[in-house]
Amino acid sequence: MKKFLLGSCFALAGTFIQAQNGLEQVIVEKYYVSRVEDATAADADLSGSGYTTGTLPAGSVTYRVYADMLSGYKFQALYAEYDVNTFKEHPMVFRTTTKFYNNSGGGVSPSWTKNNCKNNVLALDSWVSVGGACNGQFGVLKTDDNGMSNNVTTTGNTDSVLLNNNIAAGIPLITQDGLMAGSPQAVTLVGITNELDAFGDGSIVGDSVVNKVGSIASLNGSTGPTADNKVLIAQITTDGALSFELNIQVGTPTGGTENYVAKNPVMGEISMPSLIYPQTVGFAAANTFMPSFKVFPNPAKDLIALQFSGKYNGVNSYAIYSIEGQVIMQKNLGQIAERQVENIDVSSLANGLYIVEFTSDGLSTHKKIIKN
Repeated sequence: MKKFLLGSCFALAGTFIQAQNGLEQVIVEKYYVSRVEDATAADADLSGSGYTTGTLPAGSVTYRVYADMLSGYKFQALYAEYDVNTFKEHPMVFRTTTKFYNNSGGGVSPSWTKNNCKNNVLALDSWVSVGGACNGQFGVLKTDDNGMSNNVTTTGNTDSVLLNNNIAAGIPLITQDGLMAGSPQAVTLVGITNELDAFGDGSIVGDSVVNKVGSIASLNGSTGPTADNKVLIAQITTDGALSFELNIQVGTPTGGTENYVAKNPVMGEISMPSLIYPQTVGFAAANTFMPSFKVFPNPAKDLIALQFSGKYNGVNSYAIYSIEGQVIMQKNLGQIAERQVENIDVSSLANGLYIVEFTSDGLSTHKKIIKN
């Protein structure tokens, strides 16, 4: 019998099978950056029904969060747990410094069709999931998308929305929309009542989802639609600084379970840093997955050099942020050759701490630098 940790209803009983860690990492993808046309469409009653979708500030970022697992493992639950007897305290938290964007689909993986996503900005709603991005469609990284057939921005879109090609979001939706036909598992909520209201319909606006006990579960277990086995677990749109603290249970190929927690692991639980976002205090826009790059010298006076450890053929860019999260400079790099070096003049920057972010096809990583 398959065992699920669904809130406090399923205590850790039995032995974990942990020959290897089935959850490799949590990936945060910048899916889309809203522009003025998207904001205008969200505020307007384009259908004449008297319904508008809620405020969508221009510059809002739509993030997608994925559980990246080894082959043969299944995503079982995004959970929260509190047990004073076993010293377990693992909350599930999503927060923004402003408000989440809500359209009309509620806080659980959307039931609308891909055709519906062509209308207005429905495709940018905030919700949690166990793989699905709309009815009959898995959510996948845009880099894993299998093409633009029936793309949400190229067929039937009459609102001039979802067309932004901002380099911070990598591949534009007009090219690949991160949807792949299939049959995602349904979401089962256990011990969760109104905690997801902040991801509710257009009449509800919130800035935090906090849950101490409960789970967002896939009762049959979910696998990704590609060989890389990445399962979409949340989509969040906000113009503020996103943060989260998550805990994930996965099923092993042999029928066991593994539990990954953001912090305070006990009784066989596995701590994973990428379950906390962002990982750098004070930095508002860091993703958690990307091949490494080097920055030198550090500290720097007039010039810094970025050296990339791989070859990147997609959409690539760098940005330098202040520690408060303000963009100081940015540049589109085009394709990047193996061990390419990019020199950056930082002589005009005030002395202090900065963040260098490298983005490739919407996936980002970052490093601190000191200017003196």
